[in-house]
Amino acid sequence: MYYSATWTECECLISCPHEHKTVGESATCIPCAGGYIVGVENGTMRTLTAEEECEFQFVVSSHSTYNPVVETTPAASAEAAVSDSGYAVMIRIRVGDGWTWTTWMRFETYAKAAAHARHHNKVVRFRSIEWEALTSGTAATI
Repeated sequence: MYYSATWTECECLISCPHEHKTVGESATCIPCAGGYIVGVENGTMRTLTAEEECEFQFVVSSHSTYNPVVETTPAASAEAAVSDSGYAVMIRIRVGDGWTWTTWMRFETYAKAAAHARHHNKVVRFRSIEWEALTSGTAATI
């Protein structure tokens, strides 16, 4: 099991050649806006778990020019650490022989999310029914 930085270039999914031990370490290999992290288990890419996604969002936001105050919450569960508010910019990634949607970034407002979305991305309410359908693979593809 390892993590890999990924990004799109010329409509292709590119991965860094390293086998990073942590999400934070992998994030240092993202060369451009729109990059993301995937987990790789037994040679197959997978989306990040809720806990890993929370770590990714923290690493990305701490390296941006906008540094919001991080609220300290009881560590009751990894799900509690991920906020249910905001809007997600969703990107399609190829996994094995198929395609799936994954969250690229989460923004506080629709306007901020839409400003960062590219042509084939989707902007949806984070943790909404549509977000759940996209991330579970039950949503219709474009």
